[in-house]
Amino acid sequence: MLGYTINERQAGEIAARFLRQHHSISRVKRPVFHGGVWTVEIHVSSPLPRTIRVQVEAVTGRIVGFEKYIPARGA
Repeated sequence: MLGYTINERQAGEIAARFLRQHHSISRVKRPVFHGGVWTVEIHVSSPLPRTIRVQVEAVTGRIVGFEKYIPARGA
């Protein structure tokens, strides 16, 4: 056991379901695990195109944060 119960796929699904309440999802990038939290970058197309990072707590699957994110040019 790696200390978490929410796997990578589930973290992406939870984050996407959370954002779908108010946005149209364009793309979900592969979740990254660090410090007990999955971070998922999701590209949304409405109301304005942007990327949002959603943090999902790995034991419970609870959303613990989200933020607008502007990737560096060329990234």
